[in-house]
Amino acid sequence: MRKLLFVLAVTSFLGWFQPAEAFECPVGQKLRKIGNLQTGSANITTNSHDVRAISVASTGTASVAGLANVDTLGEVDAIADYVIEVGAPASEAKVYFFESPLVFSEGITFVDGGNVEAITLYECR
Repeated sequence: MRKLLFVLAVTSFLGWFQPAEAFECPVGQKLRKIGNLQTGSANITTNSHDVRAISVASTGTASVAGLANVDTLGEVDAIADYVIEVGAPASEAKVYFFESPLVFSEGITFVDGGNVEAITLYECR
């Protein structure tokens, strides 16, 4: 039964993800990963990016992740630096798509608020 549920979940996710990719990006562009998958608080990039999707997975407990518009982890010290906070339920992954991109002009820094297994950011290019 667990295997059946897993297969249904993956099939559902893939079926949902592919049309959204084509819908979200302008003609001639594809959804591409920004930097590398992160497993703990870290600077993702020092360049500006327009984020169109975020994938976040959590450990056995619900997770929360903050993304700040700064180019180094040491600079994240004010609520004003944060652009968005995302999360996922315990032992699950969640994908967020944005009709209007999230603009990071200074860089992107990920702050693990607790129990983030991994986070990946995507942009159209």
